[in-house]
Amino acid sequence: MTTQERRAALFAAAEALFGARGYDKVTMDEIATAAGMSKRTLYQTFADKNELLRELIGSSYIWPEKAFEVDSSDPVDELRLRLRVMVDHVLSVRHIGLCRLAISESTKNQGLADTFVAMGIGKSREKLIQSIERIPEKRRVLALPSEITAGMLYGATCGLRLTRALLTGAEPDIQDAYATVDTVVAATFK
Repeated sequence: MTTQERRAALFAAAEALFGARGYDKVTMDEIATAAGMSKRTLYQTFADKNELLRELIGSSYIWPEKAFEVDSSDPVDELRLRLRVMVDHVLSVRHIGLCRLAISESTKNQGLADTFVAMGIGKSREKLIQSIERIPEKRRVLALPSEITAGMLYGATCGLRLTRALLTGAEPDIQDAYATVDTVVAATFK
């Protein structure tokens, strides 16, 4: 088993256990057992449970780089597709669970919130901005900086839905979010 495969197995085991029982109630021994590895192997990969959590939250295991890849010759369509990919990820049951985990543990695990913001929010925001900047000025309905437009698009498509899911436990309606993507892109770009 390669180091990357070992890390992925440990991440999967930790994510499942943390989601089912909570971070504090899970031991490193239980994570190793669930991953089919020895505790020694686990500690050779991660120094402690805090490091495992930080690495899990900040890794490409959560949102692989390929998730950002969309293919369209039309820059407005590319943006629409990228927003749909974001909807799929951000509003997934898995991501909502990881958000709850990151929020609940961020006060006890220094740097966790910063890692989560940088790897998730920051990276996806950067990709949205890149997509918007590919769109010629003449196709933009609003004369706003790309950073502001990205925030508006994210907020309209994912922001409120994610907040509602985190606070109420209600599962977001992905089809409704897709319809919102189509509506806001059509209203913002020609």
